[in-house]
Amino acid sequence: MTFNDLYQIMRKEIEQLGFEQLDYLGHGVQRDMRHLDFIAPDATPTLGGAELFTLEPHIRLLCGQFGFKHETIYYFINNKLIEL
Repeated sequence: MTFNDLYQIMRKEIEQLGFEQLDYLGHGVQRDMRHLDFIAPDATPTLGGAELFTLEPHIRLLCGQFGFKHETIYYFINNKLIEL
């Protein structure tokens, strides 16, 4: 699955739950942060190719006053998703 694929799935779910996206949804975690890959439209890196990646949607209820952001880092071992 590419970062774009995950972005599209997350965007749809956020909207269906009655929230709006305020910021990016996550990114890869690289040793050299100058090469940061975001979970964004048209992003071609794959989740399996990323050593580590975050999901950190910054969202709020539609027409809400306050937003919420929580970051979780994930990686794969033997095709199994692990939360750090």
